[in-house]
Amino acid sequence: MQKGKIDIFYGPCWCDEGKGKIVDSALYKRGQEGNQYKAVVRFQGGPNAGHTLYRAGVKCVLHQIPSAVFYPDVLLVSSSGVVIDPILYVSEVAEIQENFSIDVAPRLRISHRAKLISPLAPLLDRAEESRRTGVRGDTNKVGTTGKGIGVAYASDRARTGMRLGDILAPDFMEKFETLFAFEKMHLAFHVEKFAYEYNEEEIAIRKQKWLEAIEVMRAYMIGDVEHEVRTILREGGDVLAEGAQGSMLDIDHGDYPYVTSSSTLPQEILLSLGVGPEYIGERIAIMKWYNTKVGGGAFPSRMDAELEKKFQEAGGEFGATTGRPRMCGWLDLAVLRYVFDLSSPTKVVVTKADICAVDEVGIATGYTEYADGSFPYALADVQDVAVEKMPGWPGWNPKESPELPPALRAYLERLEAFFQTCDSKPLLYAVSIGPEHEDMYYWKN
Repeated sequence: MQKGKIDIFYGPCWCDEGKGKIVDSALYKRGQEGNQYKAVVRFQGGPNAGHTLYRAGVKCVLHQIPSAVFYPDVLLVSSSGVVIDPILYVSEVAEIQENFSIDVAPRLRISHRAKLISPLAPLLDRAEESRRTGVRGDTNKVGTTGKGIGVAYASDRARTGMRLGDILAPDFMEKFETLFAFEKMHLAFHVEKFAYEYNEEEIAIRKQKWLEAIEVMRAYMIGDVEHEVRTILREGGDVLAEGAQGSMLDIDHGDYPYVTSSSTLPQEILLSLGVGPEYIGERIAIMKWYNTKVGGGAFPSRMDAELEKKFQEAGGEFGATTGRPRMCGWLDLAVLRYVFDLSSPTKVVVTKADICAVDEVGIATGYTEYADGSFPYALADVQDVAVEKMPGWPGWNPKESPELPPALRAYLERLEAFFQTCDSKPLLYAVSIGPEHEDMYYWKN
C-alpha cells in the first residue's frame, strides 16, 4: 500500500498571508475531487494566530483550532509543538457551535505533549514587554500579542511548565499550584524591580476560569495523537499541516528578537508531529502579492504613509487577533529568496490579488548592501532597497470581470520568472481573488 503524505501550508513572509483561507480552499478542492485530507494538523504557535474563514459572507476567526471546522470528516489535530490556552480554546469551541451549529469537540485531537499556557503567562508576557519598553523605549518592543506564548515555550524549555498530559494525571493540582506560586513570585519581581502594575482580582478571576476550562478539556481526546496521524499516513491517508505564523517570525531564522517563540518553518512538522522526512509531500508557500507586518523590528520594503493607509483600508489590514493596524510594504524578493532557500517550497499561492489601491505598484528586488545575495543578520542593517515599479490594477472586481487584468497577469508572470531563479523552482499554483473558499484562480488552468 502506498503511504500517505503531509502537505505543508506555511507563510514565507511575516504573517497574515491568508493561510486559513487557502487551507479552507485546499480542503474544498480535495473534497470536490473525492480525495479529502484525513486530518489538518496545527504544528506550532497558539492563540497569537488568527486564521480567518468565510461562509456565505459570515466571518469565522480561528486562533487555536485548525482551519478545517467546516469539513465534518476531517480531524482537527494540535500536535506537540503548539501552546494552548484552555480558556480561549474552550471558548473557541463554544463560539463555533454557537455561530455555525458545528460541534467540533468529537473531532478534536490534542497531543498530550502540547504545552499549556498557564493562567499567569499572559500577565508575565505583558510584564516583560513593559520592562523592555521602560528600559529602552518603544523601539525595543518585540510587539508580542500578550497571549503568554513566549512564557509557555520558555517554561517548557526550562522544564518548569505543564503539558496537556498533566491535566489527566492524579497529581495535577499539586503541579499546578507549584507552577502558579513560582510564576506569581516571578510577577512580583517585575513589580518590585520595574514598577509593573497588575490587578489581583484579574489573577483570581483568570485562575478560576482556567481551572474551569481544564475540566471541560478533560472530555476532549488528549493523548498520543501523533501515533493516530502516523497510522493514517501508513494506511495511505493524506494529512494537511498548517503553520500559525510566517517564516520571518521563526525563532532561529527570523529577524531576532522581533520573532515569535517557535519554529515557523515547514521542517518543524517533522519534530512537532514526530514523523520522518519520507512522509513530506508538497510544501506550499502562501504569500500576499504585497507584504504586511505587525510588531517590532525593521520592515525594509514599507510603503510611505499615504500608500500604506490606502492598502490598510482596501485590504482590511488589521490583525485578526489584536486588531492592530498592519504595516504595509511591497513584496520583498530578498526575503522570499532567503526563506525559499530555508524551506524549499514546491508550490506558491498568491493571495489578495483582488486588492490593489494604486495605479503603480512596486516589487522590492534586493538590498544594495547585500548585492552578493547574502542576508542581513538584522533587517535594521538594511539602508537601501531597490524597488521595481509596474502598472497596478485598481478597481478590478473579480465578481464582475473574472479574467485576470493584464497588469495583474504581468505582475504574476514577473513573480513566476523570479521563482525559477530560486533553488527549489516552485510553481505558481494558484491566486486568491476573494475571501471565500471558492474565490480562487488556478494559474495553469
